[in-house]
Amino acid sequence: MFKEKMLNVWNTYKKSKMAWGILVVVVIILIAIIHKGAPAVNPDVATVTKGDVVDAVVLSGRTASASAVKLGFADQGRVSSVLVKEGDKVSKGQLLASIDTSDLYLTSISKITKEQDALVGNAYRNLVSSNLQLVPSNSSLINLTPTISGLYTGPEGQYRIRVYDSGGVTGRSFEVYGLENGIFQQVVLNSSVPLGTRGLYIQFSGAPDSGEWILDIPNTRSVLYATYFNAYESAKATRDRIIDDTEASNDAVLSRINKRKIYAPFSGTVANVGIKAGESTGSISSTDVATGTITLISENDYEVTLKAPEISVAKLSVGQDVSLNLDAYGKDVVFPGKITSINPAETIVDGVPVYETKVSFTNKDDRIRSGMTATATIIANQKTGVLTLPANYIHTDKEGSHVYVLLEEKTTRQSVVTGLRGSDSSLEIISGLSEGQQVRTDAL
Repeated sequence: MFKEKMLNVWNTYKKSKMAWGILVVVVIILIAIIHKGAPAVNPDVATVTKGDVVDAVVLSGRTASASAVKLGFADQGRVSSVLVKEGDKVSKGQLLASIDTSDLYLTSISKITKEQDALVGNAYRNLVSSNLQLVPSNSSLINLTPTISGLYTGPEGQYRIRVYDSGGVTGRSFEVYGLENGIFQQVVLNSSVPLGTRGLYIQFSGAPDSGEWILDIPNTRSVLYATYFNAYESAKATRDRIIDDTEASNDAVLSRINKRKIYAPFSGTVANVGIKAGESTGSISSTDVATGTITLISENDYEVTLKAPEISVAKLSVGQDVSLNLDAYGKDVVFPGKITSINPAETIVDGVPVYETKVSFTNKDDRIRSGMTATATIIANQKTGVLTLPANYIHTDKEGSHVYVLLEEKTTRQSVVTGLRGSDSSLEIISGLSEGQQVRTDAL
């Protein structure tokens, strides 16, 4: 019995041992097949290939509204109205709040101008109408010279009055020409009759002989001419001064009215309202804005603020294109942008100087929100379709740059000329190598 049990145990062991042996053999065969199908990788060898070399600056930052402002009154007073609340959407130019303006008055320019023009007109009529005198063309007419009266309303110039024989009551008639033409009337003694149609009258005291008189308007020969002329010039100067003063006063009032109103400088969202109707705005601060503000942010005008280190800022310039990725949407979603400003002054962050660089989004996009984490990629330089090698395969000494070309298990030192270095440590090969050659990191 014991002998049979031992025999069964031995047979079981032999079967188990055989199964494990078969399994080991199968595993070895599979490893050999897999190893045979996979190419051998030698990290010390690289192949010269054609490709692109890109020198890119990659920086990170956060999105923020490019147009976020605190709006305040530029004058003091009591707030009469606050027309918005936090979260309201507003349009550019919309009135947001105002201070009482009942103490400010505008003077009517048209009324002042009309009043002053009337005074100037009066002074001018006095100038052209005062002390008008006819001058006879013949000395024999001096004692019978007619008199002129009335307020003249026409232009400056000269009238001529010609007396001639007629069949009238006095046997005389006169013709008017010069400033007005085609006027013929009978001579009437001791009675004023119109001289033309512009406000003047002529009166004959006796029947004159045939002849001609001249009437200059204004009468520059009069001893009062200078007085009336100066009065007219003074009236014009006074009118201009009063109108200018009134306009300046109104401009000042309008300026104060505008200072008592807050308008939206752009379309956006009200983020904060720090004033209430009925309260005083307080004193004007050093920034010429009274206390109490409304904060307005733009929803469609975002930018990313980057902090470029010293080694990178030299590669950046205003206007450069930028590819922006937002963490919220992943690396496959690219938002185009441009560099809008680079601060010339450094900012020290953790003891390292950095330069604040602002990038604006080229297109408005409703997916962009304030505070999103952004990665900016700026292409500083690039070469396409050039020979490339990893930079660590290229050695430089006093003789220049060289590589170790691998050929039939041997290496040969080969001088090369390099070009652009990529941000991924790839290096452009200008000359010395051809596509497909293999190089080692060091000599065999």
